[in-house]
Amino acid sequence: MQKIIIAFILSATAASAQTVNDAYIISQERSVTILPLYQNWSIGGRKFSELSLPVFSYVSLNRSMNLTFWGSYAAVRGEALQKLNGLTDTQLAFNYYWEQRRVLLSLRLNAPSGVKGFTPDEFFTSTQLSYSVFNFQVPVLGEGFNIAPAFTWAIPVSEKFVAGLGASYQFKGAYSPLAGIDDYKPGNELLFTGGFDVRVSPATMLSGDVIFTAYAADKIGAVQSFDSGNKLVANVQFRQYIRFDEVWLLARYRSKAKNNLPAAGGVLAPETEKTAPNHFEILGHYRRRFNQRFAVRLLIDGRFYQETVAAFDGINLLGFGLGPEISFSPRLQATGRFKYFAGKFSGNDDRLSGWEAGAGLGVKF
Repeated sequence: MQKIIIAFILSATAASAQTVNDAYIISQERSVTILPLYQNWSIGGRKFSELSLPVFSYVSLNRSMNLTFWGSYAAVRGEALQKLNGLTDTQLAFNYYWEQRRVLLSLRLNAPSGVKGFTPDEFFTSTQLSYSVFNFQVPVLGEGFNIAPAFTWAIPVSEKFVAGLGASYQFKGAYSPLAGIDDYKPGNELLFTGGFDVRVSPATMLSGDVIFTAYAADKIGAVQSFDSGNKLVANVQFRQYIRFDEVWLLARYRSKAKNNLPAAGGVLAPETEKTAPNHFEILGHYRRRFNQRFAVRLLIDGRFYQETVAAFDGINLLGFGLGPEISFSPRLQATGRFKYFAGKFSGNDDRLSGWEAGAGLGVKF
């Protein structure tokens, strides 16, 4: 069970948590997964979309070591937006499980193979991807060379309860986000995680974790340009099996402190009003298995944002969908996903809606 809590905590600290299946952390197989997804949004009649084609690969070296690889192509389109497309950065991770000490050591690298050096119009398009309310599968196209060592320690308390602690430090390299700015250096990040995993019954599990992230100031050359507020994320996850069916729920709360912005005298000072809204999310599915080859997931996805002075604040959004799964063989599986979203801004009558559709293929060898 200690491997389960390690996988759970590591998924929260991974560079691409959305694409990393927890099972890959402890699996002894090799696999390649392709997850194409089209996401389309409309706000006040203005539409924009992203098509992403990510590839995730997992290679088991032995019982204790594995390698993972993630890369993608993305294309962004929208009204009043400059078209943008290209490859993302390549993300690599090496994981070593020290079984005697119940410790997982990892080293993650971000290789700067993605699109950078945007024109002002392209840069504005890229910023639209970063808003969490849209949950784009590829929120960032390109950054600098980053390296992040991390460790996670599982602590068995009883046969049914395991606690876990983790930490990671991400060194971020300079790069050119905008043409003419060649020495933008994002602030390094320090992350601490604490979590638990409890087996309520043979078919029921409850997990949770708290993640704290502290950011150093960004710089352009030697001048500090921005200092992100520290972030706190709390997750609670519930899973229950009913014969061959499954109920899964995840509740997540994120809170971010005020940012520090450039002020008179060349120093950074706290913003007068908080711009990063706190928000609450709930994800879930009911997976109905019809036979050994076919199953369908009923999906729910809710996102609720605090009112602030930010561009996308005070939003209440709810989505529903379906996710068919087909097993052609024990080593070849296909998955699909369709979701529809509808919501509104709590401070006015503006509405937003969206949908996403995709299908993926996974191969084990």
